[in-house]
Amino acid sequence: MTFYSLFSQFRLATSGLLGLLLLSLNSLADTTTGALPQATAVIRASGFHSLISQLPSHFEAGIEHGVALAGQPQQQAQLQTLARRSLENSDTQQQMALAVSKALNQDELLSILRWYQSDTGRKINQAQIYAASEQGFAEMMSQANQVLTSPELLQLAALLDKQLGLVEFMVDMQEHQQLAKYSTLSGINGEPFALPEFRQQMQQQRKHMVFNAEQLVSMSLGFALRDFSAAELQAYEHFLQQPVTQLYLKAAMHGLAQARQQMVQYWLQGLSTRQPAAE
Repeated sequence: MTFYSLFSQFRLATSGLLGLLLLSLNSLADTTTGALPQATAVIRASGFHSLISQLPSHFEAGIEHGVALAGQPQQQAQLQTLARRSLENSDTQQQMALAVSKALNQDELLSILRWYQSDTGRKINQAQIYAASEQGFAEMMSQANQVLTSPELLQLAALLDKQLGLVEFMVDMQEHQQLAKYSTLSGINGEPFALPEFRQQMQQQRKHMVFNAEQLVSMSLGFALRDFSAAELQAYEHFLQQPVTQLYLKAAMHGLAQARQQMVQYWLQGLSTRQPAAE
């Protein structure tokens, strides 16, 4: 796993996790009633919707690697179709909306909205969107030493990761792509995919993967917040520590994890029963 590919994982993560809180959701209060419709609107209007739309290409990249290892390029289109169907059946957006609507009521959702419609919330939005861009990455690399030696920024970055779960999410997405790769290889070779053994192997590598992800997340989040005043950082830290904010993020991530598990089940079942594409 190269440093740049780790950054690609980070950009995938931040486009959803940071966007969930940081994109403006002005339409919610006027266009939805009830916790479930409101939660659905949050998912659609936020960066999580962008994240969901990128999941197929991320999983399909693993399939492409597996097909290349097997030397069976004619199987790729069929397998990618199966992956897309598995994602559709797991309905990630609906799973996330259900989890959020069960955890938070309308007033709690709107309280989160109001904070991010504030001047500080909008400023944080723009800063973290820039940090997740290609241009932002180039600038971040030029200032890496400065960011990594600032105790205040690293402390806040650690809190952000704790609430947003970026490190764990990055590692999980790496494992998800590896699962696509090796299950594809097993399927093409007509062998059952040993999921428990795969997870055990990934667990053995997880410590190294987590370390790399931690370094990148700390640097990226620290870079995004480097120009904020002490008062703004304190306000943001206070907001992240609120029980309703923590509940919101936890619920959204729980829904995402459930959908991903269902997707894997659909995928492996389809893989075991498919008829290989003609030579």
